Amino acid sequence: RSYIIPIEIKSVNNPNVKEVLNPTMYVISPKEIVDIDANIPAGIVPGRGNFVDVKLKNNANIRLSDADLFYTSSIFDFKDIVSINPLSEKTVKLNLKVDSLTEKGKYPLSVRIYEGDKLRGSKNFEFYVGENPDLIEKQDVDKGFLSSRIEITHENKGNIEIERTVKYPVTLFQRLFTKTAPKGKIMEDKEQTYYEWNFKIPSGSAYEIKIITDYKWLFYIIIVILVITGVIRYLAK
Repeated sequence: RSYIIPIEIKSVNNPNVKEVLNPTMYVISPKEIVDIDANIPAGIVPGRGNFVDVKLKNNANIRLSDADLFYTSSIFDFKDIVSINPLSEKTVKLNLKVDSLTEKGKYPLSVRIYEGDKLRGSKNFEFYVGENPDLIEKQDVDKGFLSSRIEITHENKGNIEIERTVKYPVTLFQRLFTKTAPKGKIMEDKEQTYYEWNFKIPSGSAYEIKIITDYKWLFYIIIVILVITGVIRYLAK
């Protein structure tokens, strides 16, 4: 806040010689003695470190010791402790890291500095969280006696929905002994026959495909046939 204080200057020898000055006096509120500024980037990538320079300027002729610096938003709440010498500036680093599942969009950021319970400065900012397509793919294979079990997992750890297509080659003979969950669509091209799945994975979700091939029952049928054939031949002697 500024004030104009009229000051009249008169000559000691001649009272008629005088001049009136109107200097402006600026008074800083105790809540505004620290100026705050920050180079907020145009976009924040969720799940990664985004370091921001926060500049603090102490406009008072007093030292701020162990002041509490608060960073508050709807998606996080950080605190730091700083000391600033009289009439000096200080730059501190803020790691603006948000959860990888945070939805894209604009978010508010309030920066406040307190000395004890007294507010010494504050400023509001805004930052934008961008898209983070983060898909983790994993395949587990478990092979046993005349059987195999394959589990294909797609986990979406990003903040947007992701669409995927999975293809698994299979022969005509193999199809007779294979089941899938969820059920795959049989497709053919010039080179091969394959199962195909088209699916969407929402943020924070996973999609799992199971492919189970089991030839054991065919093996048992063959054994039974051989045993029966052997018995018949034995009895026919």
